[in-house]
Amino acid sequence: MPHYTVSTYTMRMLRQSSTAIWGLLMLATIASWWLGTDHGFIGGPQIATAAVLVIAFVKVAMVTSNFMEVASAPRALQVAVHGWTVIVCTALVALFLTL
Repeated sequence: MPHYTVSTYTMRMLRQSSTAIWGLLMLATIASWWLGTDHGFIGGPQIATAAVLVIAFVKVAMVTSNFMEVASAPRALQVAVHGWTVIVCTALVALFLTL
């Protein structure tokens, strides 16, 4: 195993796309937390909850594409996974907003 200095290791880690995806996932988690703590979101708590659901499914899409390697899978699997994500998200948000 090669010996890296801290700065070399850090730079290699920061150049990886998985690090950027991880950062986006953390930002989405913080946004969900903020929306869920009743900070007076425009539209009220019902819209805030719907937004949290959408953020959760965006995170699902990011994880399946980047960490479960669906992005490099055959096109039919990509369509099935992302189609399922969109359909379930849409159904849950619609049910939540109408009930």
